[in-house]
Amino acid sequence: MSNARIFRYFKTSPEIIRLAVMLYIRFPLSLRKVEDLLHERGIDITHEAVRFWWNRFGAIFAAEIRRSRVQAMRSFWHRLTDIIQDRLAEFFVGGVTARTAADLLGVTRKTATYFCHRLRESIAAQIEATWTVPKKT
Repeated sequence: MSNARIFRYFKTSPEIIRLAVMLYIRFPLSLRKVEDLLHERGIDITHEAVRFWWNRFGAIFAAEIRRSRVQAMRSFWHRLTDIIQDRLAEFFVGGVTARTAADLLGVTRKTATYFCHRLRESIAAQIEATWTVPKKT
């Protein structure tokens, strides 16, 4: 859904609406504290407007955040540089645990574990594809 369509009938700019809702959601603030924070920055809105915007746009913003996180997780494989991937593969072949490899390379343990798991799966798939069962004669 495009921003122009969901903010169509509002006089306040979409950036201010998004800022107010994100402040309310992200930090443990009351509606009145969000109103005060925005008032200090020269934006005059009421706490009732923030409540209305949160009810109206909160689910939409949450879905956008969720979607971006899923895309980030899916593309993490591409975020690893080729050098780090090669080094992780070397550690894997050398018998080093994923935890140790992660500490040595400065990547998260979850990333190293996932990479080693995917490497095991691809090796198993290659072996299975090339391995033939001998026929009984």
